[in-house]
Amino acid sequence: MDNSKSYLTYQPTEIIHPKTKALIKKTRRKQTLRRIGARCLPSLATNTVKMVVATLQIGSTTNEEILDDNDDDDDDDVDNDDDETFPIGQQVQAHIPDIVLNNLNDLIDQKGNILIPSEHKYNKITLLFLDVSGFTSLTEQYSNDAHLGIDQLTHTLNSYFDTLVSQILLYNGDIYKFAGDAILAVWANEFNGTEQALKCALYLQEKCGSYETDVGVVLRLKIAIAYGPVRALFIGTDEFKHYILAGDCVKDVNICEQLCEPGDIIITNAVYEHVRSLKLNCEYLSINDDINREQAHIAVKYCGAVDDNHELTKISDKLNISNQEISKQDKIENHRTSSPVSDTIDEELYNKIDSLMKSFLLRCVYQHIERQQSLEYLSELRRVTITFINLDISNERCTNNNLCQNVQKVFIQIYELTKMMGGVLTKALLFDKGWSFLCVFGLPGYKQGDDTANALKCAQMIHSTMHKQCKFIDKCSIGVATGLTYCGVVGHVARCEYTVIGRKKHTIIHI
Repeated sequence: MDNSKSYLTYQPTEIIHPKTKALIKKTRRKQTLRRIGARCLPSLATNTVKMVVATLQIGSTTNEEILDDNDDDDDDDVDNDDDETFPIGQQVQAHIPDIVLNNLNDLIDQKGNILIPSEHKYNKITLLFLDVSGFTSLTEQYSNDAHLGIDQLTHTLNSYFDTLVSQILLYNGDIYKFAGDAILAVWANEFNGTEQALKCALYLQEKCGSYETDVGVVLRLKIAIAYGPVRALFIGTDEFKHYILAGDCVKDVNICEQLCEPGDIIITNAVYEHVRSLKLNCEYLSINDDINREQAHIAVKYCGAVDDNHELTKISDKLNISNQEISKQDKIENHRTSSPVSDTIDEELYNKIDSLMKSFLLRCVYQHIERQQSLEYLSELRRVTITFINLDISNERCTNNNLCQNVQKVFIQIYELTKMMGGVLTKALLFDKGWSFLCVFGLPGYKQGDDTANALKCAQMIHSTMHKQCKFIDKCSIGVATGLTYCGVVGHVARCEYTVIGRKKHTIIHI
């Protein structure tokens, strides 16, 4: 392969296949809300299946019936669809990735015992890391203009994230985690996961790669794709649980993202080997900068775009095929759980599964869901204090054999200290730079006195605790910043998360 660096000029088309456009508007959300029925439940023990079915309030309507119903709807019905109130179980599910739902059998046994910490190993998985540049400037523009309100900012953020998330779901991806203005997506299918991820990236760069907002701020995309082994870690306390991906694939996708400029798609050599034979309107461009040749890791810059007429028609066909397959599995699952729930459910087990699902959500989010309040009320420009913790880990003292236990130990200590000082641990990531934890002080329902003072005291306690009790940590670095930040639920109604976006967060991460 030629190692020279070159660029491709491509004139993208603007045609969207009408059938695909209709599917995007009408079916994607409902289909995705029921994704657990076909993907998760068959892997669980029969009694646990019934518990999860009841907890998530999954109906018996097939996806084919949903498609038929939606095909009869007009555009006005689509608009009214957004006002629907979904069952609490489905709203909770929307905040949890499939890869977690699919591993419920690793987290709870038939007796209802919660098995945390736990982990699941994937030999091969495809990761797509998507970073949006411009969101920080967007939030500042809205916060500095007295004529612009939080409702307009929320609408702009979610209209953009809605498109990104819905396309990833349409290409059979799974939104693993939102990290501020970034998204980590997963394709667990070894057969064509890399192909689906790459086609999704091409479409997103063409349609969303340069998006001008109503205040003149242009949002750009940086996309990285990697393929390889991954370990899914499940950690946490009785009150709050979390999920983290670790492994070579996570490190590779992070390296690729660091090489990205806005508008780029960069893939690893492992991805390239899987997609090199595909006939796409693009060109592979080898990159030599900052590549670890000892590990034979070669990033490939990707330029171009998909042909809408050709590609999205095929996606529509695949979606119809997928609906038929899901319908068949639904019939099997409905047969397995056809008896009345009250006849077979152990109330204690039901409550434990219900609590397990809820424990993956922040308390302020679940309280709104339980009260059947719109999550839009959580969206606000709020003055908060952010603490970013980065841990450099000793590879000699922290091996693959004790990784999960060590992450659990660190998570619990940071969580408990942060909680004691009135903050909340919101995110945890394991990248090549070490382990990163994001804590926020001043969120609704957690505020306690002087948030800035509490955050500084908490940072000091965490720093001291890490050095004394975690000998596998070589270095603990903590940054604290306070300021006006966007806090709210972003994403798609089928997959969303509570996150914080703002310059203070970016500043403290860089520090």
